[in-house]
Amino acid sequence: LSNHTKKTDFLKDAKICFNNLFFNERVDQALSTLCTDFIIVRPYIVKHLEFLDDFRARNFQLSDISLGFIKLSERISSLYPIECSPQASRKSIPQVTFVFKDFANNDRKVCCELHTKLKWHNMDKQNQDRIYFHPGEVDVADGKLLIGHIGKHL
Repeated sequence: LSNHTKKTDFLKDAKICFNNLFFNERVDQALSTLCTDFIIVRPYIVKHLEFLDDFRARNFQLSDISLGFIKLSERISSLYPIECSPQASRKSIPQVTFVFKDFANNDRKVCCELHTKLKWHNMDKQNQDRIYFHPGEVDVADGKLLIGHIGKHL
């Protein structure tokens, strides 16, 4: 996935690789908003998804959600070598809210304001790509961590 998957196949392949993550279907389109060439950023995306998948596996009971998003993002950043934070501006919350289906097949709006920042040495910090997610809802996608967007800063 990290070395060979094409952008057009990435979402399909990622769904197979990460059992604890559920990807919003619009992630496929969001990949076209990446500010960095997909070939360059692909290994960083995969590494971040590996960390999020592992984090979700460790916190299966969703007990950490009660910590709040600031503490939850601090916990992720302390466990893994990635930067994670909630959305800074409350005005941008609608942009990071995505529709997922619940167990009754109803549309559920979920705010995926938590995000990891895709970083590496000598990267263009003005055009930093991100992975926006929610730690999970009990009645959505079997409580998996929900990935709403992989692409440009929202």
